[in-house]
Amino acid sequence: MLKEMLREYLDELANDIEQAAKSRLKNGKLKNSLEVHAEDEGLVVTMEDYGNFKDEGVSGTERKFNTRFAYKNAMPKAEDLEEWARDKNLSLDNGMTYRDLSFILQRSIFKKGIKPSLFLTEPFTDIVTNSSLGDLGDKILQNLKEDII
Repeated sequence: MLKEMLREYLDELANDIEQAAKSRLKNGKLKNSLEVHAEDEGLVVTMEDYGNFKDEGVSGTERKFNTRFAYKNAMPKAEDLEEWARDKNLSLDNGMTYRDLSFILQRSIFKKGIKPSLFLTEPFTDIVTNSSLGDLGDKILQNLKEDII
């Protein structure tokens, strides 16, 4: 019974975190891929590979952020930036191609980095910090009393 109660509590936390994080994202691949669920080991987050970079940010060569990620030698992939620009249907100046734009974006991101959005970190911290763990404790005590009586 205790295991079921804990699992129910973790399921609620996972759902709250997922919904709060998704509300901070625009529609797109990352939002559609984001899932938070409970397992025996705790909460598990799955999302597009670039989700951690968007959440925590990436330091550039000229602008730094408080993050574990940094551009040092390798630039972001031009192909990914070209695909992103096409998906966003960005307008181009006369004669510019999406490939040209991807190289401009590539150099800019390499130098300036990616500012942390904390779309997942902030909801996770807020919800876990403010969670009603006391309510879970009360439920456990109530069930123990019922089992004893």
